[in-house]
Amino acid sequence: MAAKKLNSRDHEWAPGNCESLDPSVSCECRAAITRAYREMIMRGASHITAVEVGMRIYSYHHPGYPPGWVNQLVERLVDPTALH
Repeated sequence: MAAKKLNSRDHEWAPGNCESLDPSVSCECRAAITRAYREMIMRGASHITAVEVGMRIYSYHHPGYPPGWVNQLVERLVDPTALH
């Protein structure tokens, strides 16, 4: 499934840069998400809680995405080997 972003003008979905898992694509929120996830896990948080924090970070930087889609993106960012 292609990465999609809400276009407020026509309510269509279009790809965005931060949705790429390619580390050569610059996106500051990607580093913030992975760092927050890693630190939450190191402090004893569950995977689910750490992913929810990552979702909040992503949604803050990129409002308008559906929660289910953001969840899938964050899951892929924190564990690129996951097959969701």
